[in-house]
Amino acid sequence: MAIVEALLWVNEPLSATELAEIFDNAGYNLDMVLYHLSGLVRLEVIELTNTRHVRGAREKFFFLR
Repeated sequence: MAIVEALLWVNEPLSATELAEIFDNAGYNLDMVLYHLSGLVRLEVIELTNTRHVRGAREKFFFLR
């Protein structure tokens, strides 16, 4: 629920890293965010909207469907 609320609040696509930074004070780490993002994608609540290359890795951005 926190991921959906964060996407609604920011109203733009966010990466897992950005979401983990938002949730830092709540105790959610990057692994937890990635786990729940994959579940929300599988349930078609959110979707992958964009990717970009950052330091040899691919950063994925998600937003509500």
